[in-house]
Amino acid sequence: MARKLSIVLLSAALILSGTLVGVSYGGGGGIIEPQVIELVTTGCATNDDDPATECRVYQLKDTDGERSGEIFRFKVPLQDTDGNPVGRGYLECSGSKGTGQTCTLVLSLKPGPFTELGTIVSTGVNSLPPKAITGGSGAYLNVRGEVSGEGQDDGFHLFLNLIP
Repeated sequence: MARKLSIVLLSAALILSGTLVGVSYGGGGGIIEPQVIELVTTGCATNDDDPATECRVYQLKDTDGERSGEIFRFKVPLQDTDGNPVGRGYLECSGSKGTGQTCTLVLSLKPGPFTELGTIVSTGVNSLPPKAITGGSGAYLNVRGEVSGEGQDDGFHLFLNLIP
């Protein structure tokens, strides 16, 4: 009788522990240590025939009809350094004369060899790309850090220095 009771208790403990582990694992999100991700885009100039690429510039005018600034919106494909498609980059900048530009960059990423499913958001003033990483979602939940960029022969490279 004691043997049957101990087997039942052991089985119940294993089932309960498996349930709790599954629940605690599902609640996680975000990176747990600093990492650097390098992404590549060919931007708007070479993707005019790609329907997934949209690059638009809107002129702002004051009440007298004079040009007072502009808004530009870019949606461009992103690749990793091996050329694998890993998502899209959305950039919007706006500004008027004398105030500078405010830019927001949203990187919508899918799983790849160097990326996970999620978004990374960067904002800044008077810099392309925007420097400060201000948050994210999915695998990049609450991430912060810095973005830098550099034009190279194969396109524009974004370097994401991520901090949890």
